Amino acid sequence: MQEGETRENARRRGPAWGSLVGGLLLGALLTLALILFVGMPLALTRSSPAPMEEFYGETAVNLALARVAGDAPNPVAGNQEAIAAGKAAYDRACAGCHAPNGSGRGGQGGGEYFYPPPAT
Repeated sequence: MQEGETRENARRRGPAWGSLVGGLLLGALLTLALILFVGMPLALTRSSPAPMEEFYGETAVNLALARVAGDAPNPVAGNQEAIAAGKAAYDRACAGCHAPNGSGRGGQGGGEYFYPPPAT
């Protein structure tokens, strides 16, 4: 109650909802700014994926392979021409990020969020 105000007038005025809503909005904005300007840059500086990211990546690749190939055997297993063609295709399209040896430490992939996964 303010000075000189009757109890009835104070009840009509009601609680200070404007201050509450303003405080909540300010708190939400400060939290968002903290996440965007502190949390995200820290998350992006990690040099390796988190365990959940590794699990998700491996699971996604395995599910895709199972769907495309199923249990079919490799029709060109041991065929030296197919192995040479596959190596040439890998060297041309994959080695830049995954490295020539498949380690995932290629020259182009190092500046990313994390290194590409090994191609083995």
